[in-house]
Amino acid sequence: MATGRVHGVQRVLAKLDSSLKAGNYYEAHQMYRTLYFRYLAQKKYTDLLDLLFDGAIVLLQHNQQASGADLAILLVAVLSKSGAVVSDEYVLEKLPKHHFLYSTDGFGCASLLVEIHKMRGYAAEVDLFIAQAVL
Repeated sequence: MATGRVHGVQRVLAKLDSSLKAGNYYEAHQMYRTLYFRYLAQKKYTDLLDLLFDGAIVLLQHNQQASGADLAILLVAVLSKSGAVVSDEYVLEKLPKHHFLYSTDGFGCASLLVEIHKMRGYAAEVDLFIAQAVL
């Protein structure tokens, strides 16, 4: 039964990818919601949080504000349902950023900013990442 679920999720993920590539954002939004319910039932909170975050970003980048906001609301609901606790882990994630700001390794600092931008930023925000580092 578990392998059937995995294959079902893989099928939906493949269909989601093709919907996004074809520009069928309504259909993609419905796929995200389908995966939301499947992952939630299986209590795969980490996978679900990543999926919803990435989905919200993709939909918002394609001017699908209502769909992107819906996925963001689902993301907050998952955080509540999962019982996620705030920890020092996130703070420790930010420390390397501050380390590079005080170092003399300009290339390393620039590489870090580019990497953070690619992972967490919008395409139009590249200048903000540089400004944030300077300020």
